[in-house]
Parts: sequence; structure tokens; C-alpha cells
Amino acid sequence: MANRTLTPGHPISRRRVLSGMLKTGLALGVGAAGGISLASPRAVAGTPAKKDEVTLRLNFYVAGTQAPFYYGLVKGYFDQENIALTIGEGSGSAKTVQLVGNKSDTFGMADPNSMALVKVKGMPVKAVANLQSRGALGVIFLDDSPIKTIKDVEGKSLAVTPGDSLTQLWPAVVAANKLDASKITLLSMTPAVKPVAVMERKVDALLGSVGDQALIIEAKGFKVRSILFADVGVRLIGMCIVAHEDTLKEKPDLVRRFLRATVRTFPEALQNMDEVAAAVKKFKDGVNPETIKQQLVVSAKFWYSAASKEPRFGWGEPKDWQDTLVMMQEYQKLEGSQPPEFFYTNEFFSK
Repeated sequence: MANRTLTPGHPISRRRVLSGMLKTGLALGVGAAGGISLASPRAVAGTPAKKDEVTLRLNFYVAGTQAPFYYGLVKGYFDQENIALTIGEGSGSAKTVQLVGNKSDTFGMADPNSMALVKVKGMPVKAVANLQSRGALGVIFLDDSPIKTIKDVEGKSLAVTPGDSLTQLWPAVVAANKLDASKITLLSMTPAVKPVAVMERKVDALLGSVGDQALIIEAKGFKVRSILFADVGVRLIGMCIVAHEDTLKEKPDLVRRFLRATVRTFPEALQNMDEVAAAVKKFKDGVNPETIKQQLVVSAKFWYSAASKEPRFGWGEPKDWQDTLVMMQEYQKLEGSQPPEFFYTNEFFSK
């Protein structure tokens, strides 16, 4: 497999904090979709408690998939849970897991694939919520491309970002479809550069998300097509929230409060997309509001598990985790035979 590197742009990394006064004595209703009690903490003796300083590292730059977190921040939902939240953009799930694992960040948005591969080697992290029950990842290319099936990727060039979930999953796609990896050229570049490279026809396709890069390209007037990994034999959970195991042991109430705010935020965000786009613009210049909204709609299609009798946002469905781990053991040489519960927990979904 040939590898070359294009000169990338600088990945965007901005961290902003929005916090306010704690709304004491506020009792919120139970979120049926999330199955989580939404009662906010009360101040002691009428004095606002000191807020917990919490950081959330995204998997990449903010797009529709990540946008609800900014909506919840602006709406004050994390503040109401006594959390002063700082959101930082990421540079790939593998890097995000590393930052959570060394306690540089409290929580991280990452794919379970990246988390599981390092956890079995001793990284003390664990998934505490599923943001996507299945992945929206795939091969994305222009509509006039000769690529029709995954086999047609042979002889083509692909834009990839080293260390991200797509690049880590690509060997599984190659193995599952018996592709000749030596006939596929991988060109390394930052996430923001990949759509540009496709539009300028510097590469034949990119590895990306149909709810992100595909819509960015379409917003520029190009028609695109895609081949989902899930449709060519690689079916894995999409995004999840990961935390350090010390955080789970030492600050379980903080984890519950963070999840309460998250579970409240995401389903509501889908009903208030104009506000979501406006919230993102407060923190990031140059975003296209319509693209953010389109990305959110596509991302939401992957939120809930088909294996759940009663879909609940964020809940880790055991069958989804089992299927993911089996796929990783078969195609990615995941070490050991640990049960799914070794990698994730639902214990912080308060009853």
C-alpha cells in the first residue's frame, strides 16, 4: 500500500467556555427518550456550589455530529448540572482517547474502535454512552467518479487522516472485501483538507463521514456518492463518550450529571436546528449554518440502535457492542477475549 503526504492545513483547535450562575432548586422532568432523571443539583443553604471544571475533547472539528454539545452549552444545560464545560476540537479519535487516558481531558468523543484497541493494552478508559449506535463512515467520492463498488477503489487514491477511526478501520474493509491494498494509494492530510482534495480532483476519494465531509462537498455545488463501511461488511458502533476509569470511580456523580445534560441536549437539538447552528457560530467562525443542520439530520439517523426494544439516546446496547468486538477481533486483531462490559458501562444512566 503506497503512502505519500500532502502538505496539510493546520487543524483547527479552539476551546471556549460558557458558564453562568447555577439555577438552584430547579427540578426538570424525566427525559423519556434518554431514560435519565434530569433533576439538577441544589445549592447548599442557598449558596451556589462551585461548578466542576470539565473539558470535552471532540473527535474532530465541529460539524453537525458534534454541534448539539454547543447547543447544550449555550442553553445552559451543562451549567444547570453544575458543570462549567469547555469544548475542544480534536484531531482524530485515537488522539482524543489518548488525551482522556492521560487525564488532559475529562471526557472525549471517540469511536469505540480506537478506544478498544488501546484499552486492551492498558489504557484506563471506558465508554459511558453511545452517541451513534452505528457508524456513518465510508468512502466518499464525486458523482462522476468511475467508482461503483468497493472493488473499484483498487487503482485509486484515497485521502486519509492518520490516527483517525476511518484509517484504523480501513484494513478491516480491505480484508472483508479481499481488496489488494498494494493497488490503493493513501494520501495523508488533515480532515479539513480532504474535501478540498476531492473537489480539486487531487485524489479520487476520501475516507470520511456521510454526515460531515459528504455534505461539505455538496454545499460547494458538487454531487457526491458514497459507500458505507457498514454496507461492505464492517458494521461497528459509531461515536461514544469515553472517560478515564479514575473519573468513574472517584466522581460518579459528575459523570451522571454530564450524561443528564448530554441526553437532554441531543434529542432537543434536533427539534431546534436553527438554534444549534447559531450556537456553533458563537464558537467557530466561517461555519455554514445550512451545512451544520444537514449534518445533524444525517447524524441523527445513526443515533438509535435497531437492537433496542425501547430506543434510548446514549444507551449502550449489549448486542451492538458484542458485534463491534467480534468484527474487531476478526479484522483488526483485537487482543484478548474480554466481555463487552470491559469496554463500556450503562451504570451512569440514573434511574
